[in-house]
Amino acid sequence: MKLNQLVYFCQACASGSISRAAEELHISQPTISMSIHELEDEFGVQLMQRNNKGFVLTEAGRVFNKQGLHILKQTQYLQDSMQDFNVHHTPIHLGIPPMIGTILFPPLYEGFHRAYPQIKLESREGGSQELLSLVDKGDLDFAIVTSNLVEHNAYKVLPLRETETVFCVSASHPLATKESLTIEEIKDLPLVMFHKGASQNALIQSRFAQAGYEPRIIFQTGQLYTIREFVRRNIAAAFLFRELSQSMPGICGIPLNDPIHVQIAIVWKDDHYLSKAARQFIQFAQTCLVP
Repeated sequence: MKLNQLVYFCQACASGSISRAAEELHISQPTISMSIHELEDEFGVQLMQRNNKGFVLTEAGRVFNKQGLHILKQTQYLQDSMQDFNVHHTPIHLGIPPMIGTILFPPLYEGFHRAYPQIKLESREGGSQELLSLVDKGDLDFAIVTSNLVEHNAYKVLPLRETETVFCVSASHPLATKESLTIEEIKDLPLVMFHKGASQNALIQSRFAQAGYEPRIIFQTGQLYTIREFVRRNIAAAFLFRELSQSMPGICGIPLNDPIHVQIAIVWKDDHYLSKAARQFIQFAQTCLVP
């Protein structure tokens, strides 16, 4: 048995189709089919039952796939471990939503680069759900997200700071002088929000639903600048972190009567290999970022 045969078989199982697996691996379909036949000949068992819809796994095939995935995971772990002995550090891949990135990433990058100038820190923006999915796949080492909706039993979670989500309007808006607001008072106001997948959206939707209302969302975007301009020009209101509202001229952030507290945390998979550089990042965060 060869490692590439194991890769082909497990990818076919994951894709549910040999042709789809071939596309994802950028190889020909006959190459995968031949590898599976060779495995069946070597072990003298049928791993797949072919039909007009593709295939179904036999009992032997299910066992082989389960154990094969374990072997591939350990192989990847070994490869990652060996890379740590290379003099060139593997970059750390970090995912950050736009709002969190604005208030946390510049000082985080500056402090980490000062402490570990030889380690490259690469960031990617996106919604929390998208970033967690990339962490699951191993495309990201970490995501810095609001952990309120994160399943803590599925990840390692390092809390960094707590903040509050406030209702933001133009400084000229009639509500700008209010000290606090209820959902009832803002239920009919137009809102600009981040794209679907942002954990902030789920928190807002939940709060409106508890009050028996649906938020009036007129526009969604991935750009914080766009949200700021919608609010500043009095086109719509928005929900932003308190620190952001305080840093934006012409915008007033008003807390809700029942405040929306948000916990920002670093999240990663406990069963994924962490390089030496990634472990140093966690140590830095624990020492320098956690209050």
